Amino acid sequence: MLPNFDSETGYLPAGTHRMNWTNFSDHFGFNGHRSRLLFGLLAALKNLAAAGCRSVLLNGSFVSNKELPEDYDGVWYTMGVNEDLLDPVLLDFRPLGMP
Repeated sequence: MLPNFDSETGYLPAGTHRMNWTNFSDHFGFNGHRSRLLFGLLAALKNLAAAGCRSVLLNGSFVSNKELPEDYDGVWYTMGVNEDLLDPVLLDFRPLGMP
């Protein structure tokens, strides 16, 4: 069970909170804007899984109660991942908007 958002910060309590995709999308896809972001996140997660990634951590405003987060922050474990199978965007670690 996912803990409640902190009433002062709007974020989850510190720690790692494991959940499957259905629970994650139900909990964090609570409006149209977030649902559109989830669509892209699911595509990235499927590509990572197909390349051998077995664990992803998500952070930032998307995993808060913020109505309109700009994006999601995440890291993925590289062990066992075949980089040749990854979408090139997942290998671009430049900040957004940087050439």
